[in-house]
Amino acid sequence: MVEQDCPNDWRNAVCDWLFKAGCRYLVAWGKDCSGWDDAMDWTCLEACKFSASMGPDFVMTTWHDDEPLFEALAFAKHAANHPVLSLPDFCLLHIAPAPRKNELLQIYDAA
Repeated sequence: MVEQDCPNDWRNAVCDWLFKAGCRYLVAWGKDCSGWDDAMDWTCLEACKFSASMGPDFVMTTWHDDEPLFEALAFAKHAANHPVLSLPDFCLLHIAPAPRKNELLQIYDAA
């Protein structure tokens, strides 16, 4: 959930960190969410040496620029599936000038 502008190099570094931490499905919402989707796609391609394989290192990505946050979180919670892995863990990453932890957790819980 991105609510502020992010420099490209910082966004790329975050995607690299997410990939190395085991992120295998990125649901992007907010400012320049398609740019986040693209950055994670490139991170995955580079890490997989541009293989087209949908193996366990493949990262699924979606962006939700014309949807309310509730719908993006509902998609992430109920519809996001990886082609070869189960996704038992979910992480909310909020990039914003001010935290909204309780509000965002309520939206996620309601989704």
